[in-house]
Amino acid sequence: MPVARARTGAERYFAERLTDADYRRHYHEARARIAQVDAVIRALDERRTALSFTKAELARRAGVKPEAVRRLFSAETPNPTLNTLVALAQALGLELRPQEAAVAKPVRNGSGTRRQGGTSAKRGGYEASKPISQISQPENTGGIGTGAAGGKKK
Repeated sequence: MPVARARTGAERYFAERLTDADYRRHYHEARARIAQVDAVIRALDERRTALSFTKAELARRAGVKPEAVRRLFSAETPNPTLNTLVALAQALGLELRPQEAAVAKPVRNGSGTRRQGGTSAKRGGYEASKPISQISQPENTGGIGTGAAGGKKK
């Protein structure tokens, strides 16, 4: 008969917090944002591997410090800037594009205007069930060989 693992204090604490509907909603929104960042980073790393670029080569092509690229692809919880993601995507012959979520519930912020983003409904955002970004090959470039450095083919 399997022995049940004792729950840690942290596990009990979070289990208790997740019984609160507001906390649970914020928790799931944060998890969705983290999953979206992870998916973008995985896609970039898969493309890097497919092109046989080392992390150092990708960093050079993107004009990013090599340690930043190593950290991005090896950290448990990466938190890259948008500028870094765009530079890496361009160096890989890709582009990042916003894409409206398939299911979005617009809500109004305090000023009566609608906003979109990863914020909660209380702060005036959209609640989305799908990612708002995608990675694709640019339609108007010469293909994989175009990089971030002045549009030169590599």
